[in-house]
Amino acid sequence: LSMAASSTPASVSKFFVYDPRLGPTEETEHEKILFYYPASASLSQQLSDVGLSEAFVNFSRTFSPTKPCHTVHTEKTRQVFFQAEEDVWMVLWVLNPKTTTRDGEKFHENELQDDPFHTTLMQAYNMFKLFNGSMSS
Repeated sequence: LSMAASSTPASVSKFFVYDPRLGPTEETEHEKILFYYPASASLSQQLSDVGLSEAFVNFSRTFSPTKPCHTVHTEKTRQVFFQAEEDVWMVLWVLNPKTTTRDGEKFHENELQDDPFHTTLMQAYNMFKLFNGSMSS
């Protein structure tokens, strides 16, 4: 990299757990969010992110009812979905690595692989379950 370029590694942007069965009305919609990181995000942002994730999962079920969406790749982010329990989803948003130069930002979305993120979500769920039991209970 030249002196004018800087590199930013991949990083976790958001992580949340939700249960779409909870919060069936607009007034109670926030109840479907079981956990959200960063905690500093506004409730409106949290609901928007969960709503987008629900839309991805539901839309993908149109094409594959038994295998819903696992990842969504964009230029700037990668969203990884893990169905921890029948109605509990864990979602990890990762910012893709990038290089910034005088000419702008270049994202390196192909440098990341999905499997390590899925494994991390699975391990996080198994650790939670070991100490706390099912999320549904």
